[in-house]
Amino acid sequence: MLTASQYYACLLLAISFETAGDIFLKWWAETDQWWRFALGLFLYVTGTGFWALTLKTDSLSKALVIFACLTIVAGWLSGVFFFGEKQTGASWLALIYALAALYLSHE
Repeated sequence: MLTASQYYACLLLAISFETAGDIFLKWWAETDQWWRFALGLFLYVTGTGFWALTLKTDSLSKALVIFACLTIVAGWLSGVFFFGEKQTGASWLALIYALAALYLSHE
């Protein structure tokens, strides 16, 4: 079992590594530079390891909802700030739903 601070640290690291992996994979898709692909996969695997540690403390269903919702928010923000992506009304609504799911899953 992890302490509460260890749990949240692992969750934050998992989301950070996964989001960084998303960014590098997007850069790879735009530039075809394979080192970015390799780094993106490495970051994904590292993030998955930290996420797996959260399962020592939380149920799969709760940990997955928290992780997925926060990763959606981080990915959405990355698209806006790193890639200048314009968001549609539907994508704003999806972000609101992700935040609502996060709120509803928290005890």
